[in-house]
Amino acid sequence: LGAVAGCLTIQDSQKLEVHAAALRVTTRHTDECNLMLCTTLYPTLLEGSHAIQLAPFNTFYASQESDLAAAGLLPSINHFDKPVLLAPQDLQTAEFTLLPPTQFNLFLVPVAMQGSTTGLACVMPDEYRQSLEDKLQQASALQAKAQAVCQQADPAVVAAFSASVSTRFMDWLSDQRQLRHLRDLHTLSSDKQKRASQASDSHQEVLDDISDRA
Repeated sequence: LGAVAGCLTIQDSQKLEVHAAALRVTTRHTDECNLMLCTTLYPTLLEGSHAIQLAPFNTFYASQESDLAAAGLLPSINHFDKPVLLAPQDLQTAEFTLLPPTQFNLFLVPVAMQGSTTGLACVMPDEYRQSLEDKLQQASALQAKAQAVCQQADPAVVAAFSASVSTRFMDWLSDQRQLRHLRDLHTLSSDKQKRASQASDSHQEVLDDISDRA
């Protein structure tokens, strides 16, 4: 997710989804990977790279623009869609496709941090940006419609609707192979709360000890 000042190498990997801004990205012996990239130089797909799907960098976080500048990357340059296919003679050649704009989505980073970036910083083709804008407008319209219905509906109906939405969302995460990421975030959140609770308890013990000594 951060900025890579040099070359990001993906090797001996399967079914990965990588979101990266880098000077260059290289793959070797890699299958069925989705790469959302902002690359200054052309991506290099070496031998054994199969079913590689390329798309523009699709995420942002608060300190992204300062990270890009620190890595010497220009967000106004992105050659994600111009890969160079290289393979020695008699070895398996590389192959790739471009993600259809209609399937392009934002990847949100639920991490609080300091910074001024509030939207996608890296350039992308107009058809990808338009696809995102269309989806955001559709989501806003659906949200407004759902809120209007829920305000007038019976509480039991609202509860059933909420449960149905949650179920369908979990099904979608499973279909998109994203369920593991949600579980990981839940684990990280639980661990963070546990550490905060332990720190609070430790702090209270110190205060109690000081009080007893006094």
